[in-house]
Amino acid sequence: MIFLLKQNLTRLIGTEKAKFIVGVSGGRDSMALLTAMVQLGLDVTAIHINYQLREESSLLDETYVNDYCTQLMCPLIIHRVEKESNSGNTQDWARKIRFDFFEKVQHEINADWIVLAHHLQDLQESQWLKFLRHSIEGLQGMEEKSGRLIRPMLHINRTEIENFVQENKIPFRDDQSNFENKYNRNWLRNAFIPEIKKRFPTSDQAIIDFQKNMTSQNDWLSWFTDHWIKENVMRMDDKQFLPLASIPTSLPAEWILYRWLKPLGFSSKMMDKIACLPQMPRSTFFSSQNHVITFDQNQWVISNREEQPFEKWQGQELPKEFEYAGESWEFELQEHADPSFYGQVGIHQLDFNTIQPPFEIRFWENGDVFQPLGMTGQMNVSDFLTQRKVASYYKRQILVFTAQNKIAAILGWQIADWCKIQQHSASVLVIRQSLPISDPSLL
Repeated sequence: MIFLLKQNLTRLIGTEKAKFIVGVSGGRDSMALLTAMVQLGLDVTAIHINYQLREESSLLDETYVNDYCTQLMCPLIIHRVEKESNSGNTQDWARKIRFDFFEKVQHEINADWIVLAHHLQDLQESQWLKFLRHSIEGLQGMEEKSGRLIRPMLHINRTEIENFVQENKIPFRDDQSNFENKYNRNWLRNAFIPEIKKRFPTSDQAIIDFQKNMTSQNDWLSWFTDHWIKENVMRMDDKQFLPLASIPTSLPAEWILYRWLKPLGFSSKMMDKIACLPQMPRSTFFSSQNHVITFDQNQWVISNREEQPFEKWQGQELPKEFEYAGESWEFELQEHADPSFYGQVGIHQLDFNTIQPPFEIRFWENGDVFQPLGMTGQMNVSDFLTQRKVASYYKRQILVFTAQNKIAAILGWQIADWCKIQQHSASVLVIRQSLPISDPSLL
C-alpha cells in the first residue's frame, strides 16, 4: 500500500516538499493513512474531531488517536464539538464541522494539503449514492483532488489497506455506527453493493476507469459550458443578462441555466420553471437567497435581491441635491425655461409656481397615478412604465417627486401635465440628473 500511496501523492501534487494535515478518526483507514505518511517521512499533522455523539466510545476514539500519535511522534490537534438540537441532519452537520475546521487549521499552520483517507470502496459507494439521488453532476463520485484537498488512497482497495494494518500492527477502533443500515451510505456498503456484485461482478480497475472517464467528460463539459457562459452572459453593474436568442433552438435551455445559476444559489428543481419564464407573465420572478431572476426584453435578467437601503425624503423646502444608488439629482430654480433642455434624458423643467410643499422623493408604489404631460386624464404609474417598456428589474428603482401628495415627475421619465411650463411661467424648477444615463428600457 505504501508504494501505491507514494505514487498517488506524486501524481497528485508532484515531488516538491509539502506540509500536510490528515483527518484521523481512529478507524482503520485513517490510522493506516497516517502511519504510511509518517513512514514516508512527510511533514504531517493529525487532526481528530470528537463529535461527542457516542459518549464513552467517542472519548475512547480520541484516546486511541492521541496515544498512537504520541507513539508515532506526530503532532495532533483535537477538536471537541457538541451538536445542538437545531443543527439539522447529523451527517451534514458533522461534515460541515469537519471541513470548516480542516480549513481553519490549514490556514493557521500554513499547511499545503488536507488529506483524507477515502479508498476505492468509498468511491464506489459515492458513485451509487449520486446515481440513486438523481444527481445532475458527480456520477464520477469523489474527486481525488479538489482545491487543496486530496484523497491519495481513493484508487486503493480496502484489502490493501487491511493487509497494511495487519503487517504494521496498527491499532484502530471500529465505529459501531458503521454497521447500522439506517444511514444511506452504510446500507449501500452493507446490503446493496454486495448484492449488486453477485449479479454484476466488476473489477477494481473498472471502477477506477469509470471515475476517470466521467471526470474527464465532466471536465470537458464544464470547460465548454463555462466558456459559452462567459461569451454570452452580459454583465452591467450588479446585473447579468442572458439573451434567449443566444441559446440554439435545437438545444434545451435548462442545462445552461443550471450551470449559470447554480453558483448564485438557484436549485436544480427551479430550472424547468426558470426556463419557462419567456412564456410567463412579464412580472414573474424567482429568487435564491441573494438574487432574483426575471425575463424581460427577451432575456433572462439576474439582479441582487438585497436592494440598497432607502429612506424617502420629505421637506418643506426643495433639496439642492438628492442621491441614491449612484444617481444624483440636482434641484435648481431659474427665471426662465431653457429650450436646450427640451427632450434631453434626465432633465425636467416644471412651473415652480404650481407646486407647493410638502415635497417628497420616494419610490413609486402600486396604485400611484399621475397625469402624463400632454394628457387630460390620469394614468397608473405602473401602466405608464409598462407602456414605455421599462425593464421590470429596473422598475423597482424608479423614483417619483411629489408636491402636496401629487406626483409632479417620474424622475428620469416624465413630468405631470399640471406642472408643465407655460408662457407666463415666471419661475422654473429644473431637476437635472448630474450624470444622465441611457434609456433604461433599452438596456
